[in-house]
Amino acid sequence: MKPRLLRLLACIGLAAMLSSCPETTVGTDFGLQAATLKAEHWNGVYEVAGDDDVFKIEVSDVAKGQLILTEVPADEKKDKHKPLLLTLRRASLEKDDEDLHFATLIEEGKKTENLPLYLVETKSKDEILLWGVNQKAVEAAIKAGTLKGSLKVPDKDGPHCHLDSDPANYAQLIQPQFWQWREPAALVRQKKPR
Repeated sequence: MKPRLLRLLACIGLAAMLSSCPETTVGTDFGLQAATLKAEHWNGVYEVAGDDDVFKIEVSDVAKGQLILTEVPADEKKDKHKPLLLTLRRASLEKDDEDLHFATLIEEGKKTENLPLYLVETKSKDEILLWGVNQKAVEAAIKAGTLKGSLKVPDKDGPHCHLDSDPANYAQLIQPQFWQWREPAALVRQKKPR
Protein backbone atom coordinates (compact mmCIF):
# COMPACT_ATOMS: atom_id res chain seq x y z
CA MET A 1 0.00 0.00 0.00
CA LYS A 2 1.36 3.43 -0.94
CA PRO A 3 -0.82 5.96 0.94
CA ARG A 4 -0.08 9.12 -1.02
CA LEU A 5 -3.68 10.24 -1.06
CA LEU A 6 -5.79 11.00 1.96
CA ARG A 7 -8.84 9.68 0.12
CA LEU A 8 -6.95 6.48 -0.68
CA LEU A 9 -6.17 6.03 3.01
CA ALA A 10 -9.82 6.53 3.89
CA CYS A 11 -10.98 4.11 1.21
CA ILE A 12 -8.49 1.48 2.32
CA GLY A 13 -9.59 1.83 5.93
CA LEU A 14 -13.26 1.65 5.02
CA ALA A 15 -12.73 -1.25 2.62
CA ALA A 16 -10.77 -3.14 5.25
CA MET A 17 -13.65 -2.75 7.71
CA LEU A 18 -16.03 -4.24 5.18
CA SER A 19 -13.75 -7.00 3.89
CA SER A 20 -11.39 -9.51 5.37
CA CYS A 21 -8.20 -7.49 4.69
CA PRO A 22 -5.93 -7.18 7.74
CA GLU A 23 -6.26 -3.89 9.58
CA THR A 24 -5.72 -2.19 12.91
CA THR A 25 -8.73 -0.56 14.53
CA VAL A 26 -9.44 1.41 17.70
CA GLY A 27 -12.42 2.80 19.59
CA THR A 28 -13.62 6.38 19.32
CA ASP A 29 -11.82 7.38 22.54
CA PHE A 30 -8.34 6.20 21.50
CA GLY A 31 -5.76 8.79 22.64
CA LEU A 32 -5.10 10.79 25.78
CA GLN A 33 -7.50 13.67 25.12
CA ALA A 34 -9.18 15.45 22.25
CA ALA A 35 -6.80 17.61 20.23
CA THR A 36 -6.95 21.34 20.82
CA LEU A 37 -8.07 22.78 17.51
CA LYS A 38 -8.15 26.41 16.46
CA ALA A 39 -10.05 27.16 13.28
CA GLU A 40 -7.44 29.68 12.10
CA HIS A 41 -4.75 26.98 12.23
CA TRP A 42 -6.75 24.28 10.44
CA ASN A 43 -9.45 25.76 8.22
CA GLY A 44 -8.41 26.06 4.61
CA VAL A 45 -7.94 24.34 1.29
CA TYR A 46 -5.15 21.74 1.12
CA GLU A 47 -3.52 19.96 -1.79
CA VAL A 48 -2.34 16.36 -1.46
CA ALA A 49 1.40 16.49 -2.21
CA GLY A 50 2.31 14.60 -5.36
CA ASP A 51 -1.28 14.43 -6.58
CA ASP A 52 -4.11 16.55 -7.96
CA ASP A 53 -6.52 15.90 -5.07
CA VAL A 54 -7.63 18.95 -3.11
CA PHE A 55 -9.57 19.01 0.18
CA LYS A 56 -11.32 21.74 2.11
CA ILE A 57 -10.65 21.25 5.83
CA GLU A 58 -12.84 22.79 8.51
CA VAL A 59 -12.94 22.38 12.28
CA SER A 60 -16.35 20.85 13.01
CA ASP A 61 -16.25 20.07 16.75
CA VAL A 62 -13.58 21.71 18.89
CA ALA A 63 -14.46 19.72 22.04
CA LYS A 64 -14.07 16.38 20.22
CA GLY A 65 -11.04 17.38 18.12
CA GLN A 66 -12.90 16.80 14.87
CA LEU A 67 -12.35 18.10 11.36
CA ILE A 68 -14.44 17.69 8.21
CA LEU A 69 -12.55 17.02 4.98
CA THR A 70 -14.47 17.68 1.78
CA GLU A 71 -13.00 16.92 -1.61
CA VAL A 72 -12.83 19.92 -3.93
CA PRO A 73 -13.32 18.50 -7.42
CA ALA A 74 -11.25 20.04 -10.22
CA ASP A 75 -14.16 19.38 -12.58
CA GLU A 76 -17.65 20.39 -11.43
CA LYS A 77 -19.10 17.39 -13.31
CA LYS A 78 -16.98 14.96 -11.32
CA ASP A 79 -18.83 12.90 -8.73
CA LYS A 80 -18.36 14.27 -5.25
CA HIS A 81 -17.39 11.91 -2.47
CA LYS A 82 -19.00 12.10 0.94
CA PRO A 83 -17.15 14.32 3.41
CA LEU A 84 -14.71 12.59 5.75
CA LEU A 85 -14.63 13.01 9.53
CA LEU A 86 -11.10 13.15 10.94
CA THR A 87 -10.92 12.89 14.73
CA LEU A 88 -7.64 13.85 16.39
CA ARG A 89 -6.63 12.86 19.92
CA ARG A 90 -3.32 13.63 21.63
CA ALA A 91 -0.75 10.82 21.37
CA SER A 92 1.39 12.29 24.15
CA LEU A 93 1.12 15.10 26.69
CA GLU A 94 4.84 15.89 26.36
CA LYS A 95 5.55 19.42 25.09
CA ASP A 96 7.81 18.01 22.34
CA ASP A 97 4.94 15.88 21.01
CA GLU A 98 2.12 18.45 21.13
CA ASP A 99 1.61 18.27 17.36
CA LEU A 100 1.44 14.44 17.26
CA HIS A 101 -2.05 12.90 17.26
CA PHE A 102 -3.72 9.56 16.85
CA ALA A 103 -6.40 9.92 14.23
CA THR A 104 -9.43 8.06 12.99
CA LEU A 105 -10.91 8.74 9.59
CA ILE A 106 -14.35 7.72 8.40
CA GLU A 107 -17.11 8.95 6.10
CA GLU A 108 -19.16 11.61 7.89
CA GLY A 109 -22.33 10.17 9.40
CA LYS A 110 -21.08 6.58 9.36
CA LYS A 111 -21.17 4.98 12.80
CA THR A 112 -18.75 2.33 13.91
CA GLU A 113 -16.95 1.32 17.05
CA ASN A 114 -13.91 -0.06 15.23
CA LEU A 115 -12.20 2.79 13.40
CA PRO A 116 -9.01 2.59 11.30
CA LEU A 117 -6.05 4.18 13.08
CA TYR A 118 -3.59 6.74 11.68
CA LEU A 119 -0.91 9.03 13.06
CA VAL A 120 -1.06 12.74 12.24
CA GLU A 121 1.57 15.40 12.73
CA THR A 122 1.18 19.08 11.98
CA LYS A 123 4.56 20.28 10.73
CA SER A 124 3.31 23.86 10.58
CA LYS A 125 0.03 25.70 10.08
CA ASP A 126 0.45 24.90 6.38
CA GLU A 127 1.40 21.19 6.34
CA ILE A 128 -0.25 18.06 7.74
CA LEU A 129 1.36 14.60 7.56
CA LEU A 130 -0.63 11.38 7.96
CA TRP A 131 0.82 7.83 8.33
CA GLY A 132 -0.79 4.42 8.17
CA VAL A 133 -0.16 1.62 10.66
CA ASN A 134 2.57 -0.98 10.23
CA GLN A 135 0.13 -3.89 10.57
CA LYS A 136 2.78 -6.58 11.11
CA ALA A 137 4.48 -4.64 13.92
CA VAL A 138 1.16 -4.07 15.72
CA GLU A 139 0.21 -7.74 15.34
CA ALA A 140 3.58 -8.88 16.73
CA ALA A 141 3.32 -6.45 19.68
CA ILE A 142 -0.17 -7.70 20.60
CA LYS A 143 1.05 -11.30 20.46
CA ALA A 144 4.08 -10.41 22.64
CA GLY A 145 1.92 -8.48 25.12
CA THR A 146 3.69 -5.17 24.41
CA LEU A 147 0.42 -3.66 23.19
CA LYS A 148 -2.96 -4.35 24.77
CA GLY A 149 -5.56 -5.49 22.32
CA SER A 150 -7.01 -8.45 20.52
CA LEU A 151 -6.52 -10.36 17.29
CA LYS A 152 -9.31 -11.74 15.19
CA VAL A 153 -8.02 -14.12 12.55
CA PRO A 154 -10.05 -14.16 9.34
CA ASP A 155 -9.78 -16.98 6.81
CA LYS A 156 -6.57 -16.38 4.84
CA ASP A 157 -5.81 -12.68 4.90
CA GLY A 158 -4.18 -12.37 8.31
CA PRO A 159 -5.35 -11.05 11.64
CA HIS A 160 -7.38 -7.95 12.31
CA CYS A 161 -5.85 -6.07 15.26
CA HIS A 162 -7.96 -4.07 17.68
CA LEU A 163 -6.09 -1.90 20.18
CA ASP A 164 -7.51 -1.15 23.61
CA SER A 165 -7.99 2.49 24.63
CA ASP A 166 -5.30 2.25 27.29
CA PRO A 167 -2.62 4.86 28.17
CA ALA A 168 0.03 2.11 28.12
CA ASN A 169 -0.71 1.63 24.42
CA TYR A 170 -0.34 5.33 23.64
CA ALA A 171 3.20 5.51 25.02
CA GLN A 172 4.20 2.45 22.97
CA LEU A 173 2.52 3.53 19.75
CA ILE A 174 4.54 6.71 19.32
CA GLN A 175 7.53 4.43 18.64
CA PRO A 176 8.60 4.47 14.96
CA GLN A 177 8.25 0.74 14.27
CA PHE A 178 4.44 0.95 14.43
CA TRP A 179 4.05 3.37 11.49
CA GLN A 180 4.81 3.41 7.77
CA TRP A 181 7.22 6.36 8.00
CA ARG A 182 8.33 6.20 4.39
CA GLU A 183 4.79 6.54 3.05
CA PRO A 184 3.13 9.62 4.54
CA ALA A 185 0.24 11.43 2.95
CA ALA A 186 1.11 15.13 3.01
CA LEU A 187 -1.47 17.88 2.80
CA VAL A 188 -0.18 21.36 2.04
CA ARG A 189 -2.32 24.48 2.45
CA GLN A 190 -3.01 26.30 -0.80
CA LYS A 191 -1.93 29.91 -0.81
CA LYS A 192 -4.64 30.78 -3.34
CA PRO A 193 -7.71 28.50 -3.21
CA ARG A 194 -9.14 27.19 -6.49
